[in-house]
Amino acid sequence: MKKTITTKYSEMLKSAKDEKEVTALFATLYKDFKGGARALPVFKSKYTVNNSAVYVSDNMSGKMENIASVSTCCLCNGHCRANRNKPNSAAGNECICRDCFAVDTQSQYDALRNHTVYNSAILSAIVLNPETLPRFITDIVRLESFGDLINKTQAINYLNICRVNPLVTFTIWTKNPDILDAAIKECGKPDNLICIVSSHYKNEIAAVNYSWIDHIFTVWDSREKAAAAGVTINCRAIVDGVEHDKCRLCMRCYTRGNADYYIHELLK
Repeated sequence: MKKTITTKYSEMLKSAKDEKEVTALFATLYKDFKGGARALPVFKSKYTVNNSAVYVSDNMSGKMENIASVSTCCLCNGHCRANRNKPNSAAGNECICRDCFAVDTQSQYDALRNHTVYNSAILSAIVLNPETLPRFITDIVRLESFGDLINKTQAINYLNICRVNPLVTFTIWTKNPDILDAAIKECGKPDNLICIVSSHYKNEIAAVNYSWIDHIFTVWDSREKAAAAGVTINCRAIVDGVEHDKCRLCMRCYTRGNADYYIHELLK
């Protein structure tokens, strides 16, 4: 009989607090999943019709208000850790990951951290049975709002989530396009997936050229620097003459066929 994720893991999740403990927990969960431990479809969201083996964040706030998200944990992601310690670019610009809001958010909120650590492990360890994937009852879903891709297996799981929800538009942000490229080469890109590559450095547009990229997303730390580079901040919505940063009001990143290849945001 296969092992299942039960109280043992719930207690382990509750015990992980700092980055070292979270990383150790991720390694334990990953090893168990790879070894045959079975993820039970126990997560139900207000945005899904089924119980799923994947946790869906359904209480997002700020610019992500009223948007469902499937995400992993930046605290146990080696790519994220390396980016937070990345030296300045040749032009002297800082890596945007040094300003990572998710580090503070996931360190502060136990439930969010624990669930995204679980997602990190299950999504990167095995390709999940389609029957255990979430079925959404919403129009848009963000893939990765707190972490990033860990490996090709995780990317394949995201592609499969898109495929079992053909009426939903998914948008993924990543600073690891090589991982997504490997998955797309193996499985193809779903028609309902928008792929956004995030620039590593503030004030510096990423130089990447994969055919499947829909947008490149860059953060600027001032309007003056953006203007000097000939860039217009277009990650915003104007409603009745008032500027808003709510994604639901803008929808530039969630609209298929949007012609704005480059999307620029002002650092918050």
